[in-house]
Amino acid sequence: MGADHFAAYVGIKREVTDETEVEQLELDKHPLVLAATAAGLEHMWDKAWESREGEGYYLLIGVKLGVFGAEDADHAAISSADLLEAMEKARAGLAAAGIREEPMLHLQFGPDW
Repeated sequence: MGADHFAAYVGIKREVTDETEVEQLELDKHPLVLAATAAGLEHMWDKAWESREGEGYYLLIGVKLGVFGAEDADHAAISSADLLEAMEKARAGLAAAGIREEPMLHLQFGPDW
């Protein structure tokens, strides 16, 4: 993305620092992404930080509620019923993908590096 953005997902978040995993993400071959996509879930990844020690990335997997920013949406209204439905879809999809974590609401800022 070319501008600061903010993502809202119901699902899980992983920090990715391993070069092999980053390459898998770049090639759309990361095992978690493949399993989640097969289970009907969405994903998003981006750079999370940059320091002398290297770079870190985040990976969100679940149900995308929206991405917001200058080049994306500026607003979304989600009813409680829709939010509960997204939570159930994420829970079922994660289980189908073999991911046993409880889905959470993730609000992730992504600066324009």
